[in-house]
Amino acid sequence: MAKQLTTDTSIRKWKISKENETYSCGNRLGLYVRGYLSQKKAFYWRHTTWIKLGDYPELTLGVAREMVVTCKRLQKTGKSVEEIQLALSISNAAEDLEKNIANQHLNDRSTNITYDEVFQEWYGRNAPKLWQDGPSRRRPAAMHEHWVPENFKKSQ
Repeated sequence: MAKQLTTDTSIRKWKISKENETYSCGNRLGLYVRGYLSQKKAFYWRHTTWIKLGDYPELTLGVAREMVVTCKRLQKTGKSVEEIQLALSISNAAEDLEKNIANQHLNDRSTNITYDEVFQEWYGRNAPKLWQDGPSRRRPAAMHEHWVPENFKKSQ
């Protein structure tokens, strides 16, 4: 039987020995954890292709399992893999995924959203996770404010 990593502890202790090493997380969900030589780990849902759910440890095994169940349910209700991937890219939990896929603006993102809106949404979602309070957290916003031309920020 192939090796499975079925607990957060087993994933945390796992030492990756080759690039793109992948193991099942059990339960026939189609949930896998993939490791890289840099010792980074990420959860993937195996559908017709590999769909990234998020990086470990920011995304825990329990939350990843909930997200896979939600993805499968959304797919059964007629949502396309592309819609699910788009919603996953801006979701941190199963509840976020459902809200984001239900939110009408996802369908019109490519034509109705500006670069500035994309940056602000990304920064608001990721700044608390990526940087500590203070200069390191303010730096990306300051660079966006001072170095991105105004006409580029407002273009669609």
